[in-house]
Amino acid sequence: MVKYDLRMNQLQIGKDMRVKFQTSPSTQLNFRGGEEIIRLGEILNKAGFLS
Repeated sequence: MVKYDLRMNQLQIGKDMRVKFQTSPSTQLNFRGGEEIIRLGEILNKAGFLS
């Protein structure tokens, strides 16, 4: 699981790992878009489209 928390400005990877960012608001929006792409990739991979 990869999740970007815009309010806390941090990326959560799995259950235990969190990465805090010092970024501009426009960069934060880019991370949010990247999170959606990663989530889509995880769904497609589970469905067998990426294997």
